[in-house]
Amino acid sequence: MGAPRFAIPATILLLLVVGVPAESFELPVHGFVEAASGVRLQNDPVQPRDAVLGEGRVQLEYAHQFEKGPKIFVKADFLGDAATEALRGDLREGYLDYAPMPNVELRLGRQILTWGTGDFLFINDIFPKDYISFFIGRQPQYLKLPSDAAKVSLFLPRLS
Repeated sequence: MGAPRFAIPATILLLLVVGVPAESFELPVHGFVEAASGVRLQNDPVQPRDAVLGEGRVQLEYAHQFEKGPKIFVKADFLGDAATEALRGDLREGYLDYAPMPNVELRLGRQILTWGTGDFLFINDIFPKDYISFFIGRQPQYLKLPSDAAKVSLFLPRLS
């Protein structure tokens, strides 16, 4: 069995992304490159493949604050999975922050929603989760899935 069909183009893309210095970009783009792999140590007649995890991930994020205006934020993942021989992109976050009044803030778009301050405390947290991602050892940020939502924050003066 040879290399997956996407292995060579994905490797070239990965080398280009890693090999280009950040100063050469006009845009303030940040991110990381990550690889994970796992193999089966025993034969399984139900699953003939030995590779159970073979993932390469590039995450890029971009933020821009307009002068006296809104802020835009985009975070995207690009994944190559050798176990399933698939390539895909995932828009993790893409939203617009805007404050139409001094005490009101709006956030519109794809965002990670949570209730409260605890990352792993789910008493009344009804927002979507990806437990498989959590149990296979990805970073905790991948436990929470994004939602397409509008968030309105209202800040009231102190009551004395």
